[in-house]
Amino acid sequence: MANAAATHIRDRVAEIVGSDRRLAFLSRLAWELVIDVRAYYPAPDTDAYRTLGQFICLNELLHNLTSQLRSDLDHGRGGYPDRALVDGVFSKSRAWRCEDSAQQAFREAVASTTPDASSNGSAGPNAAASALLESDQRRVFLAEWFVHLTLSARAIRPPFDSELAPIVADFKCLNDLLYLVAEAIRRNVSEPATTTDGAGFVETLIAAANAGGCGGSLRYAFERTMAAGAVSA
Repeated sequence: MANAAATHIRDRVAEIVGSDRRLAFLSRLAWELVIDVRAYYPAPDTDAYRTLGQFICLNELLHNLTSQLRSDLDHGRGGYPDRALVDGVFSKSRAWRCEDSAQQAFREAVASTTPDASSNGSAGPNAAASALLESDQRRVFLAEWFVHLTLSARAIRPPFDSELAPIVADFKCLNDLLYLVAEAIRRNVSEPATTTDGAGFVETLIAAANAGGCGGSLRYAFERTMAAGAVSA
């Protein structure tokens, strides 16, 4: 981001992230980055698509979750009904064959949100998630779930294939950005009184994007997020 237009975008984003509209902006930015990952999916019913199935599956779960975060953090509530959100995530993880990773992310999110509840698994994951979504820990749980799903995606090590290496690099770069955004959301939701160094956070995102080769995707995500009105008063 070297030219005047890019500098303006960077400065505007830094201003927003440092304001009381940060959560609305960050949740929309997360959703836009998930959409960017979709642009790198190989064609369905190909060997490449099957090889990268874990990435694709987890990204589709992140689409569900970031859509819900957008509704909660920008509009107060709305989006999927609670049961539909939970059932949708788990049924999609089974259909797309990333259930183990999805379940692990869920368990870690529950443990991080309510440590005492993690030892009581008799009610099952859907019931536990539903209870958290109906509690005053709702936003914290959604943020924790987001963080742990991004961590699950970062842990994937697909078989090396020189033809897939560029796609894997793009997936990894965008997921690294998602993790940074998820951590920022978690921090701000868990500690509402916290302040965010907008300029420092944006520079961290840009540095990670440039290092991973997805700087253009980040810039377009910034532009789309601002154009979508996620920063209006």
